[in-house]
Amino acid sequence: MAKLRSTPEHVDSYYDEPRAEIKKSPGMFDLAYLFPRLIARWHWILIGILLGIVLGVISIRMSVPEYRSTATVRVKSQNSGSMGNSSESDDIDLQSREAAEDIRSDFDRTELFLAVASNPTVRNLANLIPPDAPSVMEIFTAKEAKKAEEKNVFADVPEPEQLSGIIRGWTSSEVRRGTRLIDISVNHTDPDVAQVIANQIIQQFINIREGVNEEGKKSDLQQVLAAAKERESELETARRRAGSYTPALEAEKEMAVAEKAIQDLSIRYGLKHPKIISGTDHIKLKTKILLSAMKDVLSSDLETDYWRGFQNQIDDIENEENFKDLRNAMKLRASLLTNSVETKNELYNTLLSRVGVLKTDAEGVEAEVIKHEDAPRAWAPFSPNRKKIMVKNTLLGLCGGLALAFMFQYVDNKVHGVADVEQTFGISILSAVQKLPPEEELLEEMESLRDLPVSMKHISPTLAVPGWKTDFVHSEMFRVLRASISLLGDANQRKITMITSSIPGEGKTFCAANLALAYAKQGTRTLLIDFDLRKPAVHKIFNEERAARPGIVNVLNGTAAANQAITVYPGLDTLSVIYSGPKSPNPGELLEPGRLRALIGMFAANFDHIVIDSAPLLPVPDTRILAPLVDNLALVIRADHTPVKNIQSALDMLKDDGVSSSGVILNDFTENRFQGGKYGYGYGYGHYGDDA
Repeated sequence: MAKLRSTPEHVDSYYDEPRAEIKKSPGMFDLAYLFPRLIARWHWILIGILLGIVLGVISIRMSVPEYRSTATVRVKSQNSGSMGNSSESDDIDLQSREAAEDIRSDFDRTELFLAVASNPTVRNLANLIPPDAPSVMEIFTAKEAKKAEEKNVFADVPEPEQLSGIIRGWTSSEVRRGTRLIDISVNHTDPDVAQVIANQIIQQFINIREGVNEEGKKSDLQQVLAAAKERESELETARRRAGSYTPALEAEKEMAVAEKAIQDLSIRYGLKHPKIISGTDHIKLKTKILLSAMKDVLSSDLETDYWRGFQNQIDDIENEENFKDLRNAMKLRASLLTNSVETKNELYNTLLSRVGVLKTDAEGVEAEVIKHEDAPRAWAPFSPNRKKIMVKNTLLGLCGGLALAFMFQYVDNKVHGVADVEQTFGISILSAVQKLPPEEELLEEMESLRDLPVSMKHISPTLAVPGWKTDFVHSEMFRVLRASISLLGDANQRKITMITSSIPGEGKTFCAANLALAYAKQGTRTLLIDFDLRKPAVHKIFNEERAARPGIVNVLNGTAAANQAITVYPGLDTLSVIYSGPKSPNPGELLEPGRLRALIGMFAANFDHIVIDSAPLLPVPDTRILAPLVDNLALVIRADHTPVKNIQSALDMLKDDGVSSSGVILNDFTENRFQGGKYGYGYGYGHYGDDA
């Protein structure tokens, strides 16, 4: 080419202008910002919903079906005369909710459930004790579930006192609103059991209220008093039995505390540590105290019958294994006696209440309960409510999916689209370059090009296809980039454009080469310079050898003139390229600001547009030296790749140097994020500055 003119006296810089303030990013809980990003993670929401549905199905399969049978009683009043004669029955006034609840509360008495639990009809029922819920592994194995069901048909029936509490848990009572009817409902896994128990509760309730026993009607106050006195004696005996265990239980608790303390110390200290030795001695002392207390309670006259079967172990109680077994058996026996005291106390209080009722004025109004309707057999399960379970678990799954989507959004530190850049950094987008098609498709497109100069047949399809296939979507994107830069200001003051990035691997060389080609195809004299002296890549996109010809390194170290380093391809005379050239042992020392200013000024005097591909900002300082000498600085951000903190660090670095970015090129973005995929064109950086 012709000899280059010397540099003009002054090169205007865009960075002499005031810098725009960077806007703050929206908060994490800004719904307008958050909602589309959660929807973009729809797969996590869908997974949550599917898991909720699966859990709902498992919950239904694990649930044992329950049937409900309901018996109904009606309440009437009976007026007694002074001579003991009964008058005609009239409906009792139950308009008051409190009065109805008083009668309904009688169905919660321990005496009633104890009578039901003692009834032979109830105790001889098959499937009286419900089967255990199947495990997760058993729910899909019908054979195992059938075995479990058969096993429970003739399961051992608990003692009446224990069974009464179980039946109480199955039973509920409710006053039917606006009526004199009380419904007694029993839920059970066997519909026949539910029916029998519901009817028995009604029958036993009526019997207790009317004072009927096996020999006939029995409502004498003296008999109730005798029963109360008998229960009082039983209660006192139970209390003495339970109280006999108090010293031993207190000693056992103290020993348990000592054992826990020595266990905690053994984690931190060795066996010979003073604290371990002291703790061991303390346990020996507590063991002696507990042994003494256990011997007293095990030999007590009150509990002789119970402990007779343990006599062999009691005789050798100082044996460690026997001591451990008897200690656990003592705690279990004490717990059973405590529960027995509570049950007997409740029954005794019930009898006292009954005595109080019988002592009331005989001429007062006494409620009479009569059977209104027997409990029918239930033919369909009352629970589980499959629809309710599925809706509940699906909603829980939806919430879980949204929580997962929010969590991934919260920890997401990448830029994904144009909105992310604008909202997070407040920087304008010069152009958004979509993800390139696969390499095979680009090669096919390149083979179909007819006007590609012969001298450029060897260049990369990532440059050839966008450059010469005008209807290719990426061609339009780089024309948009060219137009965006031209709109930044006067063309004579916007000639020098530098393309850089915050970190390697963002596609800045791809963008720089295609921008230079877009300028050249417009008919303007364009120079593309590879100022990435440590890891150059412009020669790769033109499919050239790095050291095959002089480059910018030769120009800077004085081994070649500027016009000797320029490469022009026949067929596209408007595009000139200066490659990086051979590897320099000291690239940082070549970038002397004064020499660079003169060199770039000389290029500006001979070309309409200059595009510089420079090194990334964060790894090396090269770009910071060049930045004040250019008119436009475009920062390439690769979608789904560049961490936000790296972008912010690069912008802060430029700001500290007194320069700012003209805008951002969003590279490799996917218009439809649901398609996923990775960028097919790699920058090729490893440790920045090492040879590939």
